[in-house]
Amino acid sequence: MNKVWITLISGLACVFLTTGCWDMKELNDRAIVISSAIDTTDDGHILLTDQFANPSALGHNVESPNERFYSMSSKGDTVLQAAQLLQLRLSRNIFVGHRRNIFIGQQTAKNGLNEIIDEFTRSPDSRIRTDMSIVQGANAGNVLKIPSVVEKLPSIAALKSRSVVGGGPPGTTYVEFLRAAASKTTCPTLPLVKIESHPSDYMADAGSHQLRFAGRAVFDKKLRMVGQIDYTETVYRFWEVGHLTHQTFAVKIPNTGQSMSVYTNHLKSKLKVRLKKRHLDVAVFLYGDGRITENNTSLSLQKQSNIDKVQTALEQQIQSGLLQLIQRVQQDYHTDIFRFDRTCQKNYPLEWSKVTDQWPEIFSHATVHVYAHIPIKTIGEMGTALHQHVQM
Repeated sequence: MNKVWITLISGLACVFLTTGCWDMKELNDRAIVISSAIDTTDDGHILLTDQFANPSALGHNVESPNERFYSMSSKGDTVLQAAQLLQLRLSRNIFVGHRRNIFIGQQTAKNGLNEIIDEFTRSPDSRIRTDMSIVQGANAGNVLKIPSVVEKLPSIAALKSRSVVGGGPPGTTYVEFLRAAASKTTCPTLPLVKIESHPSDYMADAGSHQLRFAGRAVFDKKLRMVGQIDYTETVYRFWEVGHLTHQTFAVKIPNTGQSMSVYTNHLKSKLKVRLKKRHLDVAVFLYGDGRITENNTSLSLQKQSNIDKVQTALEQQIQSGLLQLIQRVQQDYHTDIFRFDRTCQKNYPLEWSKVTDQWPEIFSHATVHVYAHIPIKTIGEMGTALHQHVQM
């Protein structure tokens, strides 16, 4: 009898385990959002633009890139209300679980993102590994109208282009923003993209506009955009915070009026801080290896003295560039985007609680020194450029 009950229970268990999902929704019943854009209208409403994938066109060689996706907009008092009004115009359920990008207009960012990002953080359907970018000088919705020459979906192109130029790995900007926003002292940044109105001739067949990575948008603790740093400054900052692994620099050689290209890798950084009587002294150390990849000067790289000149010029250029960036952020924005606070908290745990509330002022008046050590390891296959005479 016991064997009969055991067999019956085992059979019922198998039935329950092998049943399908009862609340399953077919792909054809979903409107898959791949990118979203948020702007503020003149009357103060939220303008939400969603870009949807067209699954039936993605797997085929369609002639027009616009057939692979479509965009729709709606406005409301909040992001969620705008999304609900947008749903009324669609026959399929909106699904944001595959959203890769969120673009926000510059004016909206200046007004503040506190109310904007609340819907993204509360919704269980929103991906935490999403990229969020600020659109410089234009409505964010315009970005979703720009097709990509190489990628099937424009959102994928935006992700990859930012990663290629050293903007960090895809799917991390939103997480980093939330972490910085949750800190009492660290100020967040977001990637800054710009719509180019006049692409180069070789891109003329791609349309009249292209999207370009332009740097980072700087926010205060109230999540209002207070300024921006350009691409070169972004490179220096990424190196300082430990997010850069390699980069090529055009190095101006003193007394020649000419430049060399130096590829740097194995990039590392180290911070040393000294906090005394609410005054902060910071020493930033940058390390890496250099390889000369282009020589447009008359210097012979077969001479060690000339290699030393290149190394000195490279180190001074990097030191000056990062120091000028830090000082500009101190004077203009008063926002710690360099993570000085984390090192200070680690080294001075007892004093940290006493200076947290005054950190913007302490950061703004901190004394900063930058030191770079990037030895030139290789010079390539030739010592002297073919089109130049050797300097004796």
